[in-house]
Amino acid sequence: MKTIIFILALLFFVSFSFAQNISDVDQNGPNNKANVTQTGTNKSEIKQTTIATGNEATVLQNDGSLGVNTSYIEQEAATGGTQRAFTTQNGSQNQAVQKQLGPWPGYGFEKIEQTGTNNKGEQYQKAYNNTATLKQIGSDNTSKQDQTNSGDPKWNTSIVEQYQDGNKSTNTQGGTNQYTNILQDGISNEVNVDQSGGGWNNAGHKSYVKQLGDNNFADINQSGSPGVDENGNQIYLRQSGNDNQAWLNQVGKGNKIDAGDDGYYSNAQQGDNHDLYVDQIGDDNYTYYNTGTGSQSNMADVNQNGYDDNAQVHQWGSNGEVTINQTGITGVYSYNGDNNAADVTQYGDNQKSTITQTGQNHTASTYQQNSDNTANIIQAGNAFDGSNTRYSASWPNAPFNNQARVRQFQTDNNATINQNGTENNAFVDQDGVGNNVSLLEQDGTDNYADIDITGDGNSGSSSSVGTGNTVDIDITGSLNTFMVDQDGTGHTATINQMGSSNAASVTQSN
Repeated sequence: MKTIIFILALLFFVSFSFAQNISDVDQNGPNNKANVTQTGTNKSEIKQTTIATGNEATVLQNDGSLGVNTSYIEQEAATGGTQRAFTTQNGSQNQAVQKQLGPWPGYGFEKIEQTGTNNKGEQYQKAYNNTATLKQIGSDNTSKQDQTNSGDPKWNTSIVEQYQDGNKSTNTQGGTNQYTNILQDGISNEVNVDQSGGGWNNAGHKSYVKQLGDNNFADINQSGSPGVDENGNQIYLRQSGNDNQAWLNQVGKGNKIDAGDDGYYSNAQQGDNHDLYVDQIGDDNYTYYNTGTGSQSNMADVNQNGYDDNAQVHQWGSNGEVTINQTGITGVYSYNGDNNAADVTQYGDNQKSTITQTGQNHTASTYQQNSDNTANIIQAGNAFDGSNTRYSASWPNAPFNNQARVRQFQTDNNATINQNGTENNAFVDQDGVGNNVSLLEQDGTDNYADIDITGDGNSGSSSSVGTGNTVDIDITGSLNTFMVDQDGTGHTATINQMGSSNAASVTQSN
């Protein structure tokens, strides 16, 4: 009896040890269908080819018991049509690769669901109207989805969901009107998205990226053709946690980076020690960046190169730093910037703000409150030809209407405004202890400066060179010192100081 029991147990052990199924399906014909269900340490491969339309394959794999589950599906329809590929893996050491090929417009659907550890998913789709969905739950997950083609693929959708640790997602889309939505909820997540526009067509890409946790990284690139009609690429980003970093790049016209404006993602980077780098090349581009309340030590660097660009950055926390650079695309008889606008709002301690604008019709504004704030605005309005010959501001019939405003409240604030061009306006408001207007310079025609300081220990300097300059200064407090130097025609300087130890010096020359 004991011998029989031992033999039965041995047979059970041997059958369990070798419970690994292998499935290989090859179909060639119209309207192919394949369904594979595997339980154990499985491996499956399906190839479907049709000269007509319609392929469908489904693979279900359960548990690998720290073994290897692998699924590979390749579908090709010569005349387009609908293709479907579904792979579900539940276990460990899983890998799934799905490919859908076809030269003509069709409807491709790919879906991978992986639950376990060390999962990998990779999907590839060609042509038009494709949808790829990938969901990973576990650890050490990687994801790669590719929707590109040598022609002009359109209207493709890529959706990725990754939950918990070590996830990485790379998404590549080419053509026009591509859509990407990536959600990562875990540790050490990384996103790389590349969406490129095709030829003379509008790009029209949309990318939604949401990362939860710490030490996340996002790199999103969208490109179109800057010289054609509206590209209309859009990036929506949210990173919640600490020590996150985002690099956002857009090339084209009419592009938008929305990091906390439309309500979809209310705050772009919520937490501490975030870095945001934005590069936009082209015209009519827009960037909005908003951090959550209580965020600390966040940095934003925005660069816009083109005409009619707009950038707004709002930081609601401590130790924030903002840099905005807006310049034009240079060339023969081209303006170096046009109709640019920048807006920075900061709350908290030790904030820094830098805005640099070169060109026409600029508007720059910073608002900082409490304490140790620094704001620098530089605006220039000059036009050059290819040999760097300087033209007047009226050439060709477009004046440089620069305007700058700095508002700082409480304590140790420092403001610097430098304007070069025509019809410039500069406004500085400071309210607090240890305020300092180190430099306010205007060079051009019709410049106007208004400085209003309330507090102690203030000192400032203003210099105007040109025609029709006016400086109006109102100071209330103690230990204030100011100096105004004007050189040109029709200058007016008015200084009102109330308090103790005030000193004012005005020099005017014609």
